[in-house]
Amino acid sequence: WHGHSVSLAAAYVSGLGRQLPDYDVAILGTGYLWSERNYDSMPNIITTADPAYLPVSPRTQLEYQVDLTRRVFAAGGVGVIFWRPALGLSPCRTPLGRGPSHDHAAFIDPGGTVLLPFNI
Repeated sequence: WHGHSVSLAAAYVSGLGRQLPDYDVAILGTGYLWSERNYDSMPNIITTADPAYLPVSPRTQLEYQVDLTRRVFAAGGVGVIFWRPALGLSPCRTPLGRGPSHDHAAFIDPGGTVLLPFNI
């Protein structure tokens, strides 16, 4: 999520499928925030929530990912891959700060709690 809707993502998948019928289309490296808090010194990568998925919470993160996946498949896509689902646990360091920029958008919170059920 970077300012575009689930519907627009599905439209792109559909359009790519029509333009490139010999190729499979998938969404790679997606994600959605479960918290607006920054848990480390690294700036968060997602800073604005989708108005359709409020309030920001683990539940709306799940709704976003399920809706995106269903829309991608309905548009002819073959898959959706979440960006680094355990990244909330990373102690990485860059010149921008320490920690991951996705700690608020992973499936696991910085304390190690799994936020999403994997038996959906």
